[in-house]
Amino acid sequence: MDELNVSIFVGDQEIGTAVLRPSDPSMGVAGGVFRPNAVYSPTLHSGPKVAELTAREPSGSLVQCAGVSIEDYAEDLGDEGRQVYVLGMDTYGTYFGGT
Repeated sequence: MDELNVSIFVGDQEIGTAVLRPSDPSMGVAGGVFRPNAVYSPTLHSGPKVAELTAREPSGSLVQCAGVSIEDYAEDLGDEGRQVYVLGMDTYGTYFGGT
């Protein structure tokens, strides 16, 4: 698999989606453009200290990882400037093979 579709949640509330691609295989990191929904707030949900973010597969299964981070530079860079990173994925090889 070259990519993984995920939904990003705060608690039980979905705030957006992303298509993750390998970013740093040695650290189990995948990332992609974050596509927010109406619930998303850059002030509340982006930056390094949002501990309650999680990523879920289309089946609803939680992606086991060390954390999820959103970097939002959309104001300066447009929609492509909104990125999500899933860090320290426990099953990275399951999603991305030997990349």
